[in-house]
Amino acid sequence: MSALASGEFWAFVGVVAGIYTILALGLQLQFGLTGLLNFGQVAFMAIGAYTMAILVVKEGLSMWLAAPAAIATAAAAGLLLGIPSLRLRADYFAIVTIAFSEIVRYVATNEQSLTGGSQGTIALGSVTQASQYNAQWERFQARAGGWLHIGSKDVTMLVLVWAVALVLLTLMWLAARTPWGRVLRAIREDEDAAASLGKNVLAYKLQVLAIGSAFAGVA
Repeated sequence: MSALASGEFWAFVGVVAGIYTILALGLQLQFGLTGLLNFGQVAFMAIGAYTMAILVVKEGLSMWLAAPAAIATAAAAGLLLGIPSLRLRADYFAIVTIAFSEIVRYVATNEQSLTGGSQGTIALGSVTQASQYNAQWERFQARAGGWLHIGSKDVTMLVLVWAVALVLLTLMWLAARTPWGRVLRAIREDEDAAASLGKNVLAYKLQVLAIGSAFAGVA
């Protein structure tokens, strides 16, 4: 009971909720706004996470360079998946995303030299390399906590995660009210009608899949 009552526990719960909120925002863009049924969103989250871990722990890159690279990699994976598969309709595209997520899971758990295999990112580098990443992250948390006048690292992380989630939510809300967003809703309702009005449906779908995948990379 003491663990459940602690502030650190609830801060952790809030952080996890914020991370999954960011992941869900990508799905909202893809399915809620455009009608793309993507069951593989978590695969793009994994691609972003593993890219970040490989670049920082294994290659020694600064996390400030690795983070945008991880997001870009997740978005690029969305594009690569979408180019051959987005001409498929509804259920068939959903099946492709399930298969893609299984491929990512299989590679992540079996490619020992690249991802650490079943041991995960803990096996990517030495203890020294991992501690250097932890030191970078803890310094950032300490600075952010100082700017926000928050003494707890857990609460600082909670505030940062939800700040990112709220920024992305605001951007999505604004985008949905632009001509671009109206085209996405038209595609959701009837993509043939949207195409008959001269809209490049495939290009819009690719944009949405890439942006939603980037959201997963952020998460």
